[in-house]
Amino acid sequence: MSGRLRRPDQPKDEGAAVEALRRELVRRGALEDDATAWHGGAQPIGAVLRRFLRARKGEVAAAADMFERQVEWRRSLGDGGVDSIERWFDFPEKASVRELYPAGYFRTCKQGRPVYCERLGRVDIEALAKVCSVDRLVLYHVLEYEFLMRHHLPELQARLPEEKRWEVSSTQTVTILDLAGLHFGNLKKSKGMALDYFRRVKDIDSDCYPEMLGRLLVINAPFAFRAIWSLLRPMVPRETLSKVSIHGTDFEKALHSLVSPADLPPSLGGSDESLELGTCLSDEYHAETHLCADEESADAASQSPTGTDDDDTQPVPPRSLGRRATKMVVKVGSMLASPVAAPAAQAAFVRGIVEHGAQHDI
Repeated sequence: MSGRLRRPDQPKDEGAAVEALRRELVRRGALEDDATAWHGGAQPIGAVLRRFLRARKGEVAAAADMFERQVEWRRSLGDGGVDSIERWFDFPEKASVRELYPAGYFRTCKQGRPVYCERLGRVDIEALAKVCSVDRLVLYHVLEYEFLMRHHLPELQARLPEEKRWEVSSTQTVTILDLAGLHFGNLKKSKGMALDYFRRVKDIDSDCYPEMLGRLLVINAPFAFRAIWSLLRPMVPRETLSKVSIHGTDFEKALHSLVSPADLPPSLGGSDESLELGTCLSDEYHAETHLCADEESADAASQSPTGTDDDDTQPVPPRSLGRRATKMVVKVGSMLASPVAAPAAQAAFVRGIVEHGAQHDI
């Protein structure tokens, strides 16, 4: 499949723009003239180029710049580049990380899109910092994303009629961020680790895996989070807002309109207990890999230096909230039972979580 023909869901001029982008990348030496696929041959090149083109509002030159940077990043990451990350990245601490940072994939939404969930309110940031560095967490994130792009999405696309494959409506993801148990005291405990991680994976996702988010649902959001988000909303691009919804404990109606309860765990109003933790894609598609370590290798990893003890990373302050809004953040913060960080850090925390889920700057 060449990926050069216009898909049914493309505007009439988008097929020509995708071809123009392909030719420009060939001219720059960023793409072979006979390239028909990307992500290890798993996705048609036309579908991939379309995502970059849409991320740059149809501007071919800007999309070419973006794609070139992605190519360089894929070549330079780690010891062998992204294309071979399944071979060179060993992650013996994965079992511990999954316990301390619960996250995984469920099945699909009602439109057939992958459903991913992070239980951010259950993250034990202090214990996580002792087990794994931010650098290794970022590499693990890339590994899982590559399993999504090379294995999971192609498998889901193969279930569709050929004329429906690789349309935007089926290649994006539904992301759930569960904040049950989250409080701003977590921000102080993280010593900058949480925001550093959120910023780094957001940059990677938005720059190298653009236009992958279909919907983001933030659920069990505490009152303080929702109040601060209401102050940040005016700064968020309209197209991002259309994909994001923030809910308290009354999330089930919104979630179940997207995902059948049969495909959700009981904690999310579903009926399948086997989905409580979610699926790790590098286990699902690479079950015999050495990435799933035994207790001995996990213990060894926990004793190795991670470079987090001296982490002096400071949260990046958000766009100016203004005097009135800042007073509101202070008032909201004073309602919390636990000690809280400064107002700017609180706002950065809320913004960082939403950017992390949305895979985009807000």
